[in-house]
Order: sequence, then structure tokens, then C-alpha cells
Amino acid sequence: MCLTVDECFDTREEAIKRADNPHIAKEDIYVYKIFKAIPRRARKIYGGHLWSPYRQFLYELNGTYRTSLQPTAIRVVDSVVSRTWWSGYCLIINQGLHAFTTAKDADKRGLGIIVKCKIPSGSKYFIGLDNEIVSDTLVIGSWFNYIIGKILS
Repeated sequence: MCLTVDECFDTREEAIKRADNPHIAKEDIYVYKIFKAIPRRARKIYGGHLWSPYRQFLYELNGTYRTSLQPTAIRVVDSVVSRTWWSGYCLIINQGLHAFTTAKDADKRGLGIIVKCKIPSGSKYFIGLDNEIVSDTLVIGSWFNYIIGKILS
């Protein structure tokens, strides 16, 4: 899953400058991440309880995960991106820990388990289109907040 930063730039240099300056979380940011459950009988084999549907990475509840952010500037010429008319350079984040700023937006992406997670204070992050967010650090929640669109807690 790639994130398109919710900004457009006139030059490649402006996009690269923005890539070098992600937001820094001044306080904990609570977000929602989509997962698929690993069947109980397969947990011993795979070692995780949840996996991301896009990259098939395994996660544990209450786990803290870190990665680097890898932005790329791409040229967009008169294109419609997420109902917005863009022309210039966009910034795409190819690597990072992806989530949504609201459970409702995560739920729109389809069926799955939506877990409330935390981007800790001091983490680097970018905001994308459609309330997406990508960060370099993510703490997975301790319990499911939503399962297949139904509120549990």
C-alpha cells in the first residue's frame, strides 16, 4: 500500500524538500489500522495474531513496530487523484506503517479487523489523501475496536 501525500508541488525540488521534512508527532496520535486475523491453528506456524492485508506483515497485539519512511517524488500531469485535480509533482510514500485517522475511513476499505493503534509522540509521519496516515512508529492496540464494521468496545 502506498500513500499519496495530500499536497502537490510545482517542482521536483519542492517535493523532495517536503519528503525530507515529515511531520513530527507532538503528542500521541490515535489511528486505525486494518488487519486480517490469522486462524488460531496457524499462529504457531506464522508467529503472529494479525497480518496486514497489503504486505502480509505479521503483527502482535500490544507490539511496537518501527520502520523508515521512503518517499518518492513523481510527476503528475493534469490528473484526478482522489477527486482532486492535480498537476505538478506528488509525493508517494512507498514504505512506512500505514493507518487511517478515523475508524470510519478504515471501515470503508472493506471487511477486516480494525484495531485502534497509536503513533507515539516524536514519531515521523505524513498525512495522505482520504484520511490515510503513514508513520515510522506504530503501537498496535490491545484489543479489536471493530470487527467487520461492528463496534465491540
